[in-house]
Parts: sequence; C-alpha cells; structure tokens
Amino acid sequence: RERLALSRSVIREVFRRREALLSTDMGADARFDPTRTAARGEIKSVMCAPLVRDGRVIGVIQLDTRARSRAFTRGDLDLLNAVALQCAIAIGNARAYKRRQEYSRNLVYLARAMQRLSSSLDRERICRDTVKASCSLLGCTKGSLLLRSEPGGPLQLVYAVGMSREVVRRVRGRPAGERFAQRVVDTGEPLLVTRLSELGSGECPPPDPEQAGRYATESFVIVPIFASGDPAAGRGRTIGALCVTDKISRGVFHGNDQELLQILASQAGAALTNAELYEKATVDTLTRVYVRRHFMQQLEEAVANARYGGGGAPLSLILIDIDHFKSVNDVHGHLAGDAVLRTVGRLLKREVRTGMICGRYGGEEFCLLGPGLDAEAAASVAERLRGVIAAHEFRVPGGLGLRRTASFGVAQHLPGESASALIARADRALYEAKREGRNRVVIASERPPSGRHRSPASEPESPR
Repeated sequence: RERLALSRSVIREVFRRREALLSTDMGADARFDPTRTAARGEIKSVMCAPLVRDGRVIGVIQLDTRARSRAFTRGDLDLLNAVALQCAIAIGNARAYKRRQEYSRNLVYLARAMQRLSSSLDRERICRDTVKASCSLLGCTKGSLLLRSEPGGPLQLVYAVGMSREVVRRVRGRPAGERFAQRVVDTGEPLLVTRLSELGSGECPPPDPEQAGRYATESFVIVPIFASGDPAAGRGRTIGALCVTDKISRGVFHGNDQELLQILASQAGAALTNAELYEKATVDTLTRVYVRRHFMQQLEEAVANARYGGGGAPLSLILIDIDHFKSVNDVHGHLAGDAVLRTVGRLLKREVRTGMICGRYGGEEFCLLGPGLDAEAAASVAERLRGVIAAHEFRVPGGLGLRRTASFGVAQHLPGESASALIARADRALYEAKREGRNRVVIASERPPSGRHRSPASEPESPR
C-alpha cells in the first residue's frame, strides 16, 4: 500500500509537469512525501516518463529498482523517453483505428436507420424509430424527440426512451423544453455539453426539481430538426429537437457524436416533412380520418387482393350515416355540425379494431374497411360503434350538449365482386337501416341490388 501511494505521487508529478522524472536516490529526494520512509527504504531509484500524444499526456511508464548498487541514470531516462514516445504513437494509432472502426460501424448503422426513416410515412413510427436509432447509434440510455405543436408554437414531448411511464405521462402533451431544447430550436444551432457543471451561470438555467436524479451524467447533445432535412443549406423551418444523454459507458459526448446525431435528425426532418405532406393529401382535416379518394384506393387494393390472392380471407365494408345531421346545421349552425363530425371521427378511430381502415365517404357519411372480418364480425363492430355514438354527448360551441345516433350498412365481399358492387350492397343496407327507423345495423343480402347505387347526396333527406 505504501509503495502504491508512492507510485501515485510520482505519476501525479509527471502528469503535472508533463515531463519525465528521475530520482537516483529516493531516500534523499525531497520532492516526495517524507512520511513514505518505509517505501523509500525499499525503493532505491525510480524513473517515470509521460506518454504524450497530440500535446496531451495519455499515460505514464514508471520503473523502479531496489538494487542498492544500481541506480537509474540520465541515459536510462533517455532510453525510457524513447520507449514512451513509441508507446504513445502505438497507443494513439490503436485508438484512432478503433475510433475509425467504430465510426465506420456507426455509419453503416446510420445508413440503415436513415433508410428505415425514408421508407415510412407514419409520423409516430418516424418519431419512435428516430429516438431508438439515436440511442443505439451513440450508446445512450436516454433520448427524446420534441416537436412544435404548430409553427412557432411551444415544444411538446412526442417520444422518449429511458424515462419512466409516469414522467412521460406527466410531460407528454404539455409545453416542454423551456431549457436547452428550446434554445436549440430558437437558434437552430446544436448544443453539445460535456459537463453541465462547466457551463457558466448565464448559460445554465436554474435546476428543475422535477429532473433531480433523473440523469446519470452531465453530458448531453441536442440537435435541431429542420422541416427540409437540410440545415446546412439553411432551408426550412425548425420544427423540433432531438436529445440524447447518459452514455452507457458514462463517458462524455464528442464532436463525432453530434455530427452523427445531426445527420440522423436531418433525415428525420425530411421524413416528417414527407409524412406531413402525405397526411395533408390523405387525411380529412376536420375528422382526421382518410379522405374518400384515399379510402377508395385502399378499398380497390383490398378487393383486388381478395379476388386474386387473398387466400380466402373475408373482407367487409361498413357505411355509416349520422342520423338527422342536417337538423344540426339548420338549428345550431355549421360550427356545431363540424364539432359533431369531428367527434364522430375521433370515436371511430378510437373504437375500431387494429387493421381496420376508417374514412369519410362524404358529408356526414363515414366508411370502415375490415380486412379479415366476415359479415357477422363486421356487424358486431358496427353494433358496438352504434352504441358508443348513441351514448355520447356531443359538445358543440356554446357549451350545448347534443345527442345523435347513426345508422350502419354492412356488406361482406362476395367472390369475384368488384369494389363498386360491394359499395352498392353496403349502401343499400344503409338505406334499409334508415328506412326501418335509423339507429340500427343492417347486413346486406348477398344478391346485388338492381340498378346503380346512389351517391351520398342523391337520396332525399326524409330517409336520412
């Protein structure tokens, strides 16, 4: 233990002076702690040389001898310095090679992650994959993605890794990022912090009590996300920020980490922009379900698959019409009608089975496509939705609560049947539900109706 303590004092001296050290007689050397007499009695002579790479001490070589008749000389120290120089070069080259290998692996992983992002048009999936890829890429245990709720609006947490469910539930949907993330979004410049304690008081916001003990390290990286995905070109607005912290190694982040993270964030920005454009083209802005054109494309593909390669799996279509909807607009105004339509769209998206496709067929009519559902299963879904809508109180402007019901027509795809024929049978079933008193579910017969089926606006209001 005494010898170890002495070695530490010698090494500290070499690190401090950044030059080699030679003691020919430890017992008489005043540079060291006089209390280490026991160790001095054992060690006759010591020499120590720093390993210097790029002007920085990366290690130390120490030799000592107990031979009373043999003490190290200046020539021995010169030889040790030469050995230390070669060791420093070898260690530096090995570390550089390791970094290059790691960087190459990261680039391969980054390319795959970017490919996954570019192939998706699902906003939630893009956000999830971006955060998970960031943590895997940089070896982190915590990461998060924050986006503006609207252009110029506050940041909101969209997805996070490494946070407890309670924290995510408390933060999600609320304005967030008043600290460093907000600064990155406002300036459009990335932020790399090796140690939070090294920031000046003007740079470091006051501690957040809610974040106390949440992070294991003080190092983190935050990069901006641009709508264009090309921050270098200065195009596009800043829509959010990507944050990572707490390396598994407990180490600090470096410039390469920031560079890789910014590349990934740029691809995420491009993917989110594409997803936004896709959503505008396919999703109804009022009800947040698919527009009729996109729904019909999905229906045509599903029917073609059922006709030519579906393997016998059933396919059903449900048409939905809000009962007496015209009276809502006439009595309470079109804003009230919009509120009812918006709520019905939300209820349908919340209640339908996974894999079902929901769209707005026209006006107050909605449509559901059920791959894998036969007529009875689809009717069961429709009956549940009918009950949900009938039991719901629709809040409209002015605080008024309205009650509304809906009618449902269900049709299962028949062998060889076209999409238009399937719609015609479901439409006829919906008409029958209206004629029989509304607020009910009717399953279409397997016999196609004669003549052309009506459009959503072609029938008179009375059966509606």
